[in-house]
Amino acid sequence: MERGHVGKSIARKVVIAIGTTLATSGAIVAASCGTASDARAVDAGGDAAHDDGSVHSACAPVVNEPVPGTCCGYRALPIPEPLEWVPCGSDAGADCMRTSTAVTVGAGHVTTDGRVLFVLTTYERAAFQQGAGGQYYATRASIAAEADGRVLQAFAPERCRLEDVDLEDEGVVWAMVDFAPYPSVRSVAVAWRFGGEPQPIRIATSSSLFAPGWATGRHVLYEYGGSAGLLLDWDGGVRTVIDGGPSGPAPVVREDVVIGRRGSPPSAIARWKPTDGVRDLVVGDAGAHGARSLVTDGVDMVWFEQTSVAETPVALMVSPFATDAEAVRARLLANVAAGPLVVGCGHAAVSSTEGVRIFRFSDGASWTVPRSDPRRRLDAHVLTCTEIFIAEVPMALPGIEDGPPYLQRRRLDALGAPEPAN
Repeated sequence: MERGHVGKSIARKVVIAIGTTLATSGAIVAASCGTASDARAVDAGGDAAHDDGSVHSACAPVVNEPVPGTCCGYRALPIPEPLEWVPCGSDAGADCMRTSTAVTVGAGHVTTDGRVLFVLTTYERAAFQQGAGGQYYATRASIAAEADGRVLQAFAPERCRLEDVDLEDEGVVWAMVDFAPYPSVRSVAVAWRFGGEPQPIRIATSSSLFAPGWATGRHVLYEYGGSAGLLLDWDGGVRTVIDGGPSGPAPVVREDVVIGRRGSPPSAIARWKPTDGVRDLVVGDAGAHGARSLVTDGVDMVWFEQTSVAETPVALMVSPFATDAEAVRARLLANVAAGPLVVGCGHAAVSSTEGVRIFRFSDGASWTVPRSDPRRRLDAHVLTCTEIFIAEVPMALPGIEDGPPYLQRRRLDALGAPEPAN
């Protein structure tokens, strides 16, 4: 799955600056209102309901106080045991391992020191909470965890839906949405550094039903989805507003560079740098649907190119990582069915209805991990030099019992001989 949230146009949004009190395990985190002089305050236009930070009158009665100006709250939960891995079963192959408990994958990341991190949400029966206007939200616990080590964070939204997550070496951004001001939405982003405390950093009100998406970098955060992107520090301090900035799905943040889609429909991949602003990075040879879906591990970058929205297969392109168009060295790796795309350690993986196909950059050879159950799809999330991590996801076909989702891992050296380049 492509990392991050598919951004939608946000017509009007307002930020209410807020500070936090320290969280305790299992307790609702309350927040106090900021002031106009707060460095995190940004006025992007429009009028926010309850600018004084009071709780929206449509909130369902609750014992614990939500984040001021919204119905949203959240809990820092006690840390559970580390992930446990068990054999997938004979149908999936002897090399396949999967999580012992059912989980859905929110995001995956490989740190600079080689650790694999995931945001996972439990698939246990949800506790339902009443939100504004009588809506009920399914509240499940989510964790940020090392694949082979500690669980670093445990998070649960209160009275709001967890809409988007992204993580980096630094920590996790948890983004929730509150539909109390229907037909608008109010989004609440919580930044939680590893080893620190969760901190609400931004509240935005949109006159549409779509909330902004978030992308994380080691030192900065990027909010996207409207006419302008917003670059922030992890503590919520605003660095800059990027007019016409790169958008989703899944923009990439590398150091102080943002890379993502430009145009609607997407016609190019653009980048933003603090030195010269927004510039095209990859346009491709096509027309209105030229280049899209770029992902990178900071060493290589891959993306799709196509001539029309209906074209299949599409061209899977690869280049050494670059932040200026003149430095891009694009070459065709393969023609594939477009799908979620990941890259890592000289390889790229493309997910499709048939399974996951892994390509080696050096010679274009490939391996296929087929799905063993027609009721379930496979979505690649992380590639390392030795393993691929794949979400096993029910397809939710009507009237068919397809079981819960899991996270798989497979060793690359157990995939057998590759297929020659096509």
